[in-house]
Amino acid sequence: MILLGSQRQLSKIHSDYLDSVLLNGVPIPFADSVKNLGVSMDKLLSGDLWVKQTCQKAFALIHRFYRCAGLWFPTNARRALVNALVLLLLDYGAILHSGLSATNKRKLQPVRNCCMRFIYALRRGEPIAHLYVENDCLQLTIRRQ
Repeated sequence: MILLGSQRQLSKIHSDYLDSVLLNGVPIPFADSVKNLGVSMDKLLSGDLWVKQTCQKAFALIHRFYRCAGLWFPTNARRALVNALVLLLLDYGAILHSGLSATNKRKLQPVRNCCMRFIYALRRGEPIAHLYVENDCLQLTIRRQ
């Protein structure tokens, strides 16, 4: 169970009086965050928790790709892996993107950059901006619309 609202609204509620809800005599405590259909939400609906968990999952997947698939997979196979497993994570919560802060939106871009580096077997410092243009890849902000 979670109470949603702005920081100002939530500060008006005294936690001493409202710490849980009784349902059939069983107390259900309030939580600071909940997960619904795989999307984690905090009580402020800021998206911070979802962005953090999505980035962690995506970077873990890419790291696993490097370890298991390596760079000996052909480029089209690496692209298919990224599209099917990593970009899916970003697209799954796309409806949440409209309310994200600029800071959270910037946190998602390195995931996309890491995907491009894996697909084209590039090192960390090599430029990748031209790859977005050459492959007609939409920016995250445009892709979300």
